[in-house]
Order: sequence, then C-alpha cells, then structure tokens
Amino acid sequence: MLHRDISAGNMMILPRIEDQDGRKCVTWRGVLIDWELAKYVPKDDSAQRAPQPERTVRTCFMSLMYVVHLDRRIQIADELESFLHVLFYHGVRYLRNSLGSCATAFIVTYFNTFLLGPRGDQLCSHVKTTDVTGGAST
Repeated sequence: MLHRDISAGNMMILPRIEDQDGRKCVTWRGVLIDWELAKYVPKDDSAQRAPQPERTVRTCFMSLMYVVHLDRRIQIADELESFLHVLFYHGVRYLRNSLGSCATAFIVTYFNTFLLGPRGDQLCSHVKTTDVTGGAST
C-alpha cells in the first residue's frame, strides 16, 4: 500500500498512558492519516497499476525524483524520502541546531521555495535538489 501524500500534516503522534511495573508512564505512537490518495500496489506489477494522484499538493515533502519526473509512478523509495523530508523539517524547526536564527530562512529556502519547470510545473528548490543529490545539507 502506498500512501502517496506523506506530509507533516498527515502524521500524528499520540500519547498513551501505560502502567509499567506499577508506575504510570507515557508512551508515544505515530499514526499516518489521510489515506484518500492511497493505492494498493500488486506484487507482480500487473496491469492493476495505481494511477498517479493529482499534483495539486505542494512539493515541499515530495521526493526529488517524483517531482522531476512527472510521468513516473510513485514508488516505496519516494515514500521513504518523503518521511525523511518530514523528519528533517521537524528536526530543523523544533530541535536545537547550529542554524540558530537562520533556521526559519533555511526552512523557507529548502521546503517552501520552488523553481518553475519548462512546462510551468513546480520543481524542488535548488537547496533541496543539491542536498538530496549530494547527500549532505549545505
């Protein structure tokens, strides 16, 4: 099953109070929501292929390969890269890091800035493209 719309808004972290050795403690569980665009993917790659979702969502958490290649089917690697972008976003936004006062500008540049492609479509920012293809954040 491919979700096909992984984003920060489609993830919830739910607390649960549990009893462990007579003590109350909080455990956290992640839940992926908003499955309207999800599709079953057959094991044998038969004719039952999942159609592509409409590209009306922002590109900030989409995989680089999916954004660049419009006709390509979403694959598991695209879903995993989307999870990575969500994790990276929340890490920069909420965890102590070396960006300091530049964190907001970095988030805007990396996630919310996009380029227009030759067909007028949205492409990932230069920073995101460089980071994904180079393997390190600049």
